[in-house]
Amino acid sequence: MANILDSTLATIQGHGGYANWGFFVLLILVAFCLIYIYTCVSCNGANEEDEVANKDIPLQQTRQGSSTVHIEKEQDKEQPNEERTNHDRQGKKRCDKDPKLTFLFNRHQYTEHSNREEIRITRKHTGNRCLTIFPEIGQFKQLKKVEILDTKLDDDSLLNLFQCTSIRSLTLSECHIESVPISLVKLKDLENLDLSDNKIEEIPPEILEMKNLKTLVCRHNKIKTLPQLNMTKVSKTIEKIDLCDNEICEVPAAFLMMPTLKALYLDSNKITTFSTGWDPNKLSTTLLDIDLRNNELDHIPQVLCLLPSLTTLVLKKNKIGTISKDVKSCKKLELLNISANMLKELPSHLFCLPKLIMIDASNNQITSVSALRKGDSSVVAVIFLVENGLSDFPEALIDMETLRNVDLSNNEIKVIPQTIMAMTKDVTLKLQDNPIIDPPLQVCQGGIQAIQAFYEDLTKDSPILKCLKTLILGTYGAGKTSLVRALKLGRSKLTKPGERTHGIEIAEFPLSAPDTPDRMLSVWDFAGQDIYYITHQFFLSAKALMLLVVNLEEYKCDSVSFNGKCGKWMKNMVAKVGNPVVIPVATHIDKLSIHGEVQRRCDDLAKRLEDQERIRLKDLERQRESINEPSMKSSGAARARKKQIESLLQQRPSIHPKPVPVSSANLNGIQDLKQVILDYATNKTLFPGVGHPIPKAWADTEACVERKSKDLSFPYITWREFTALLKKNVPNLQPESRIKTVAQYLHDTGKILWYSEIESLKNHVFLKPASLVDIFRKVIRPDLEAFIDYNKDPCYKEVGITQADFDRMKSDLVNRGVLHIKLLRCMWSDVEKECSLGETIFNVLIKLMLQFELCYDIDDGRTRDNQGHPVPRRLLVPWHIQDDVGDITKWESPRGPIISIQYQFPSFIPPGLFARFTVRAHHPKSKLHFYSHWNTGTLCKHKKHKILVLLKNESGEMGVEGSEERLVISLSARSESKSKSTSVALWETLIDLSLEMDELLKQWPGVQYKQYVVCPNCHKPSFAGLQKRASSRSRSVICYKCNERVPKNLLSPSQRTSSRLLSSTSAVDTSSIYLSDKSQPSDQQLLRVARGLGAEWESLAIRMGFTKADVDEFKSDHPHNTRQQKFTMLTAWRRRLGSEASTRRLQCVLQSAGVDYDAISCLDETDISFDLGNETSDDDATSSDDEEVFF
Repeated sequence: MANILDSTLATIQGHGGYANWGFFVLLILVAFCLIYIYTCVSCNGANEEDEVANKDIPLQQTRQGSSTVHIEKEQDKEQPNEERTNHDRQGKKRCDKDPKLTFLFNRHQYTEHSNREEIRITRKHTGNRCLTIFPEIGQFKQLKKVEILDTKLDDDSLLNLFQCTSIRSLTLSECHIESVPISLVKLKDLENLDLSDNKIEEIPPEILEMKNLKTLVCRHNKIKTLPQLNMTKVSKTIEKIDLCDNEICEVPAAFLMMPTLKALYLDSNKITTFSTGWDPNKLSTTLLDIDLRNNELDHIPQVLCLLPSLTTLVLKKNKIGTISKDVKSCKKLELLNISANMLKELPSHLFCLPKLIMIDASNNQITSVSALRKGDSSVVAVIFLVENGLSDFPEALIDMETLRNVDLSNNEIKVIPQTIMAMTKDVTLKLQDNPIIDPPLQVCQGGIQAIQAFYEDLTKDSPILKCLKTLILGTYGAGKTSLVRALKLGRSKLTKPGERTHGIEIAEFPLSAPDTPDRMLSVWDFAGQDIYYITHQFFLSAKALMLLVVNLEEYKCDSVSFNGKCGKWMKNMVAKVGNPVVIPVATHIDKLSIHGEVQRRCDDLAKRLEDQERIRLKDLERQRESINEPSMKSSGAARARKKQIESLLQQRPSIHPKPVPVSSANLNGIQDLKQVILDYATNKTLFPGVGHPIPKAWADTEACVERKSKDLSFPYITWREFTALLKKNVPNLQPESRIKTVAQYLHDTGKILWYSEIESLKNHVFLKPASLVDIFRKVIRPDLEAFIDYNKDPCYKEVGITQADFDRMKSDLVNRGVLHIKLLRCMWSDVEKECSLGETIFNVLIKLMLQFELCYDIDDGRTRDNQGHPVPRRLLVPWHIQDDVGDITKWESPRGPIISIQYQFPSFIPPGLFARFTVRAHHPKSKLHFYSHWNTGTLCKHKKHKILVLLKNESGEMGVEGSEERLVISLSARSESKSKSTSVALWETLIDLSLEMDELLKQWPGVQYKQYVVCPNCHKPSFAGLQKRASSRSRSVICYKCNERVPKNLLSPSQRTSSRLLSSTSAVDTSSIYLSDKSQPSDQQLLRVARGLGAEWESLAIRMGFTKADVDEFKSDHPHNTRQQKFTMLTAWRRRLGSEASTRRLQCVLQSAGVDYDAISCLDETDISFDLGNETSDDDATSSDDEEVFF
C-alpha cells in the first residue's frame, strides 16, 4: 500500500505538485461512492430475486420461523475445492441480507440449518445448471418434505439426499433421472413419492415394498414393463399409483391384488391386456378408482369387472367395440366413462348395475340403446350420448325413472316421439345440434317440459303451418320490389324511383299453382345498398327460402359484373347461413330484344355460380387436408375448425340449377317462378317444418300478436304486458313457461323480436321486427348527410340545438362516426312521441344498437342517470368513419417486439366484420382504451399492462408478394415501453381478442378463413394457427420464409396460456368435467368454485354430508360474506375426506347436485400466477439450442 501511495505522490508532483491534491481526493471520494452504490444494488438485486423465489411460498410459510427453504443458485459438484470456496463466498455476499439461504452455498453451514422441515427447489432458483446436494444434507434429521422440480441432479446428489431418512414426501420431477436408485428404500418413513417427467424405464419392485409408502406417482416417463411383485412383500399402506403417460403394454395381475390400493391411474399408455393368473378371491377389496383412458384395449377386461369395490372406471379413448355381460359383476360401479370408443350399441345389462349412476358413452358409433327387460330396474341418473349415430330418439331412456340428466347432442335425431310424455318431468334433456323436425326446434330447446307441453296442446283441430319465410335479396335497382308486387298482385306494378326500398319491407300473401299444395309466403324485401347489410344480417335464416334477384339487362357476362350483381351476394348467403336454399331470378328480360340473349346470359350466370361453388368446396377440402398434417392435429382449435369444415362439406347450399327469367313489366315467367317456389316450399327435406301441425294455442297467439301490433302506433310492449295479453286472449297458454316457448317460436320465425337470454333486453318485446329496422336505418343509411336536415325537423330547435351545434354534431356523425345522444334523440323523436314509454323506449333502442354491435359508448359509461345506471353521451358508429389513416405514432415509437395474428379470408370477407369486431374489442372485459379509430383500424392501450394493441382491416391492400388483393384482418400487440414486456401478457391480450374474433365468426358458419402468426422478422404470415407451444426444449424456431431464427415465445403462447384458448375453441368434452384430476383441489380452485356457486350451495352442503347445523355455522362464521361461507364449506369437505378429497370426486358431487357447468369447469383450470416482470415464463426458458422449422 505504501508503494502505491509513493508512486501516486510522485506522479502528482511530476504534474504540478500539491496543487492537484484536491482533484486527487475528489477522485477517491467518487470511487468510494461508486463502490458503495454497486454494493447496495447487488444486495438489493439479491433480495429482489429472493422475493421472486418466495412467491411460490404460501403465506403462512413466509412468516418468521418458516421451515421452508428456496434454493437460489446451484452448486456444481465438479468444481475444485478452491473454486468452490470462492463461489461459496460470492454466494454468501449476495445473500448476506438473507442468512436462511446462505448455507446452501456453503456446505460448512449445513449444520446450522439442519432443523429445516421442507425444501423446495425449482429451475427458477437454479437456472439451467446441474444441482449438487452435499453429503452434509444427512444432518437434516427433521426434514419432512423435499420438492425438486425441473432441475438436473447427479447420482451422488441423489445418494446424499437419500441419507435423510426422515423424509416423508419426496418429489423429483423433471430431474433427468434415468433409473430409480435402490438406495431410495433407505427412506423408511417415505409416504409420498413423485418421480414424474423423467426418463425412467422401469420401477424396481423394492419401491413398492416400502412399508410406509402411500402414493407413487411416476407420470410421463418411459416405462414399458411393470415389475412382477411378491405379494408377501408388497407394501400394506400404498393407496394410490399413478403411472400415466408411459409406454406400458401389459398390466400384471398383482397390481389389482394390492390389499390397500384405492386408485390406479394408467391412462395414456399402450395397454392392450391384463396378465392372466389372477385369483378372483385375492383381488383388492379397496380398489375404488381405475383410469385406463387413451390406451389400446379392445374389450373390457374381465378382471376389472370382478373387482368387488370398484366405483369409477374410465375407459375413454380405447378401441372397445362391445360391452360384454361380464360387466354385470360390477356391483359397486358408480361411474363408467367409455366415451371415444367403437361402440355401436348400449346393452340393457349395463343399465341394471345396482350402483351405476353415470354413463358417458359420447363419441362412439352408437345407433341403438337396448330397452330394459321386464322386471329389470335401473338407478342411472346421468347418460351422455353426445356425438353418436342415433337417428331415432332412444325410447329405452323413457322407462328409466331415476334419470335426471340426458345429453343427446350432435346426433341425427329428427323426431321426438309422443311417448316422451311418459318420461320424468324433471329430466334435463339436451338435444342441441340434431336435425329435429318434430316438435319444432324452439320447443326442443326448452327441454322435456316444453316438449311434453307441446304434445299436450297438439289436438286434432291443430292447424297446419303453411307459411314459409322468403327473403328477396339483390343489388340496388335489381327489381326486387316490382317482383314482389307481381307475385302478390298477379299484375304489373313497377316501382318508381321514389318508392325504392330502404331497410326491409315485409308482406304476407298466399301462393298457388296447379297440382301443388298452396303455401303462405312471408316475404322479406331487403334494400340493396351495401350499408343496409349491417342490419339485414340479423334476419337471414337457414329456415328461409332465398330469391337472389339479378338485373339481366345490366349483367355483362364477365367476372366483374358477376361478382357485383350475384357472386358476392351468394358468398354472403353461404357465409351467413352455410347451406341456404337459393333460387336465382333474372329480371328485366323484356329489355333484351336480341334473340337468344336471355338464354345466353342465364347460362353464363348459372355456369359462374357453379364454378364459384366448386372452387369453394375445393378450398374447403384443401383446408381439411392441411389440418390433417401432423403439426396441426394436436391443436384443439384445429380440430374444432376441421369439424366445422366437414360440416360445411356435408351441408351444401341448394342452388336452383338455372336462373328463372322473369319480367315484372309483362309478367313473362312469373307463373314459372311461382311453380318453382312452391316446389321448394313443399320439399319436406329442405323445409320440414312447413306443412306440420302446430298447437292451436300457437296459431291463436300469432293472430293475437298481429292484432295488437296493428292497434299500437309503435309496435312495442314490455314482457309483462306481453304475458298479460296472452293470458287474457289465449287461455291455454298456462303456465308462463309455455308463453316463453311460443314467444321463442315467434322470435325465430320473425314474427316478433324477443331476446330472452340478454338480461338488459329480455323484458322488451317488439311486435314487428321491420319497424326496428326502420328505426335503425335513420342512423345507418347511405344518404345520411342529406337525410339529416336542420330545417326539415322542428325537433332540433325545440330541444335548444342551435344551427352551429347541429352542424358540428352532424359533421361528427357523417365524417367521424361520432353520434351525439342529443342529436339521436331528435332523429328518433317520432318514436318517442308514438310510444307512451318515452324515455324508457329510447334507452331500450340504444341497448339494442349496442347489442347488435352497431356502435359503442365512447365514454365507457362514465355518465350516470339518477338511478346510477350508465347513460351514453356519445356513441361511435364505425360505418360512418371517413378517415382512411389513423395516428399510429405511439405504435411506431416503442422498441419492443411485435406479436401479430392474421385472419386471412381466401375469397370473401363478411361485410361489417371488422367494424363489429372493433365494437367487441371496446367492451370493458377487453380492458382496452382506444387512442384512435379510423375506418380500417384502431390503436388501443391496455388498461392494466403497458401494452399497445393495433387492430387493422388490411382488406383491399395489395399483397406483399405483388398483385393479389388481400382479405386480411390483423391483431397485433407490443410493449409500450422500450424495455421488452413479458410475452405472457402480450399473448393474454391477443388470445382474448382472438377468442372474440372466433366467436364473432361463428355468426357466419359458412365463411372460410385461415389463421396465421406473423414472423416478427420478415412480417409475413409464416406460422399456421395459434398452437400450443411444442414441448421441445428449443428456444427458437426458423421461419421458412426468411430463414431467420425467431424466439418461440413470439410465435405461440406458453402451454399454460394456450390452455385457455384451446378450452374455449374446442368442443366441450362432457366427460372431462368429471375425470380431469385425481389430486386434491387447491385453495384457488375451491375459491373459483365458490365464486361460481349460487343459492344452491346449502343443498349441496347437505349432499356432501354436512348437517343443517354445519351450514348455520358456516354462515355465522362469515355473516356478511356469502362467498367465504361457500369457501369454508368446501375446505371443510376437503379436510374431512383427507386424501380421498380428489378433484374428480368433487366434480362428481357438483354434477350430481346439478351445479352449473361453469362452476364445475373451474376445477379444470390450472393455478397460474403470472410474473409480469419476467421476460419469459417458466416454459419459455429452455436448455437446448436445437432448432425447429414450422411450416
